[in-house]
This record gives sequence, C-alpha cells and structure tokens, in this order.
Amino acid sequence: MKKGPTNPVLVETIEKLKKSKKKSLIAVAKKLESARRRRPEVNLWKINKYSAEGDTVVVPGKVLSEGELTHKINLAAFSFSKKAASKLEGKAKLIPFEDLEKAKRIKVIT
Repeated sequence: MKKGPTNPVLVETIEKLKKSKKKSLIAVAKKLESARRRRPEVNLWKINKYSAEGDTVVVPGKVLSEGELTHKINLAAFSFSKKAASKLEGKAKLIPFEDLEKAKRIKVIT
C-alpha cells in the first residue's frame, strides 16, 4: 500500500521543496507529505497576527476565512476556502510554492 500523497502535482512540489537548501521549505515539504487530516487549517486572523507588511507567509494546509487581513503580504498555501480567497483579493499576493526559493525570509504558520 502506497503512503503519502497521490496527487502528481503535489508529489512534484514536495520533491522540489525537499531539494531546497532552506530548512523552512524542507519543513513545509514534510507537512505537505503528511495525511490531509494532519495538515494545518489556519484562519486569517492568525495570519494577520503573526505577519507584518510585506512578509512572505507559508501555510502548508488550508487557509480559512475567520478574521481579516489588515496589511499586504505574499501568501503561499496548499488550498483556500472560497470565502478566504474572496477576502484576500487585493490584500495578499498569492504565490506558488515553487517561487518560495527566491524569497528572503519566510514565515511558516501552522
């Protein structure tokens, strides 16, 4: 029986993140590799609380809509609820996991 994700795009993303030299990206890859029920679900208020203007924030799980985002950030996440995606319009630049290698400082919120 195969363990780990079966989504080929996710598997490819995990492999790219594991090859990174940044420890934070390797930790994100390990979180993405875990079972779906073990991936974190983070509300917008928590992202707002632990980030500042211009930060690059990574959520290795799902972003939920409770709360508001009061400043502009760069955000990479595995998935978004529909309501959270609509609240993030204009306040967050959504970036793919592949572009995280270029980021200088990354905050992982779980």
